Amino acid sequence: MGKAIVDLPVQRPNREDDPVGFLSVNDVAVFFGLPFLGFVSGLIPQSLWWGVARTISPLSMKMLPSPADHIRERARIFLGDSIGEKALQKFPHDLAANEISRLFLLLGALMPFDGRLKTPLEGQEHIDAALEKGKGVILWDSHFYFANSATKMALQRAGYKTHHLSHARHGFSDTWIGMKLLNPLWVASEFKFLAERVVIAYDNPAPAMKTLGARLDQNQVVSVTVRDSAKHPVEVPFLGGHLRVAPGAPVMAKRHGAALVPVFTIRQADGTYVTRAEAPIDLPEDLDTRIAVKSAVEQYAQRLEPVVRAYPDQWVDWLSL
Repeated sequence: MGKAIVDLPVQRPNREDDPVGFLSVNDVAVFFGLPFLGFVSGLIPQSLWWGVARTISPLSMKMLPSPADHIRERARIFLGDSIGEKALQKFPHDLAANEISRLFLLLGALMPFDGRLKTPLEGQEHIDAALEKGKGVILWDSHFYFANSATKMALQRAGYKTHHLSHARHGFSDTWIGMKLLNPLWVASEFKFLAERVVIAYDNPAPAMKTLGARLDQNQVVSVTVRDSAKHPVEVPFLGGHLRVAPGAPVMAKRHGAALVPVFTIRQADGTYVTRAEAPIDLPEDLDTRIAVKSAVEQYAQRLEPVVRAYPDQWVDWLSL
């Protein structure tokens, strides 16, 4: 199948897909900052991106949607004694640095010489085993900073044609100007490594899920990012609090008999972005869908915990807790 963007029609008024304004200060900062970041990402090796990002992170603290003290408090509640006071104090700056590092990767992936970027894939055997069963596979991509570009790049390089669930406001901004001028750059960086981008409307996800369900019936690879963006997210215990997860991926897996494979993409100390596919989550056919979905989210949360503890600053969802 050739590349395609499936922008499905909205059947009811969809306010969540509408721009939240005409232009923002963040839009202006991104517009002027991207050329500099693109120049730096092309000039210096991938192994140095984090160091540069950490150096200039104080300039980008306003990129974070939550105040630094709030972020520290959430980290203290969720991580407890596993994060030391020193690490806790610099935690918001590390998040801001990862915001910048993500842009380095996104812009580097957009360039013609993206082959220099190191994005290995581990656990390919789990994807292949699922495809051998003939019912497709859903890659449940965890919401870490570098999943946007690195996961898709790793899968494409491994020979997979990925059909990814996305949203109209995906990218740098949710303003009118940002969505028109800035977000297409972000989308282009990811779409370069996809077979298909299926755009969902939050008020009516059925058309998008139907499209992805058809791909699963064709034994294709579908990618869904783990988010809480749903009218009725599933809430389960997680670390020192709770995790809310949209149920669409496990519902779709249960309905089509597809494998639900958790995926974690993490930046390593040498700057390499490693994507790891794990064994599928158990979704027994004889369980009621609601019970099976709750169990799937619980299993996912248990797998997510050690990764967040090991790489807390790379998990994006601190910013929405």
